Amino acid sequence: MEGRSEALSSPGGRILAVMGTFFVVLLLVLVLLLSLVHHSITYLGPARDGPDGARSCFGRCDTEHDGRFPCQCDDGCLIRGECCMDFYLSCDGSSGSTVARDFFSFVVGWIRDSYHSFLGPVTDDELRAFAEFLLEMDQNNVGRLLKVNLQGHISETGEDAAPGPLFAGKLPDEVVSIETVSKMMALFNNYKPNTTEPENETSEEKMWQSFLDSVISTPIVKSAHNFLVQKGAIQDDEAAFEARLRAMWFDMYPRVNGTSPGSSGFEHVFMGEQRTNSVIGFHGWLFFYAQEQQGRMDYLGYKAFRNLTDKGILLENSFNWDGKKKPISSMFIGASPELEMALFTVCFVARPGLSCPIRLGGEGLHVETHVMEYAGESHVGTAFFNISG
Repeated sequence: MEGRSEALSSPGGRILAVMGTFFVVLLLVLVLLLSLVHHSITYLGPARDGPDGARSCFGRCDTEHDGRFPCQCDDGCLIRGECCMDFYLSCDGSSGSTVARDFFSFVVGWIRDSYHSFLGPVTDDELRAFAEFLLEMDQNNVGRLLKVNLQGHISETGEDAAPGPLFAGKLPDEVVSIETVSKMMALFNNYKPNTTEPENETSEEKMWQSFLDSVISTPIVKSAHNFLVQKGAIQDDEAAFEARLRAMWFDMYPRVNGTSPGSSGFEHVFMGEQRTNSVIGFHGWLFFYAQEQQGRMDYLGYKAFRNLTDKGILLENSFNWDGKKKPISSMFIGASPELEMALFTVCFVARPGLSCPIRLGGEGLHVETHVMEYAGESHVGTAFFNISG
């Protein structure tokens, strides 16, 4: 006690005491103001219209905790600091006074958010929950419409374990008529897979822009944008977001030092690139299908896979493309272009150059990304699903 009294009586101790008191008073004032407007401080997901909205309690009051949703509407959400923003308006709150409830929710959320600030704007659990949420809302997923023949497991010797093609037959009209699918497949025409060969961006710019416009207009990518905005990872500006997507995915850069710009994130990931005796990138199932149809692709078998039933298959496989081998690659067969671009973009922004934990169909896995810096911009060097690692 004597030591404590001496500390408080010293000038430094008195200053600390005053500062501490001021901080507590300021915190209480903020709490009261926030309570009066019935605001919940927490937000873990994207805005979405309708009764199934991710951050809305409309139609979800008195339901149990559901990990598929990034914010909750059960009574326990107050304790966990996970309530949706309209919890009080939609569900009439729970027992106890509004001020007390808001105070407790605020304190829990403030402590949690302070801890999260040391980890970054987006936590691992939020990434997992958001990926699962996007998969559930992907209206253009076509996994249920595809016929896939996985055949044999690749051997250590690298022998062909798949005498037949991966895709059985042609894609149904229901698949190729999807706007984002058809516009992506149109980009396959006149594509140059050589990373050192410069490309004429002007002649293809309208096609790239048309595809980008169609992707940005989807609920999936809008949700990804809103998620990153709400987590403080990017600014709330649609034009700036489109410009960033274009730079990340479509602006050209040299993949080999001393060469002209001949590569882009989109071409590397969703199509593929060739070097003298090897293949790099190539994580797009639609391009894989197109190359099989042209007789340029030889599927050699699988290393690992995750069957997501009607949502498709996460596959690690080996193949020869134009006679050049890629020992291991991965793709999400059945996913829409907008889902893959949204997942890769979120991970590229939230975990650039790092393993990004996600969950799809209850299966835990990671997205791996690599950043390429060129002309003052950060471009996608690669992005792919790490299924077995």
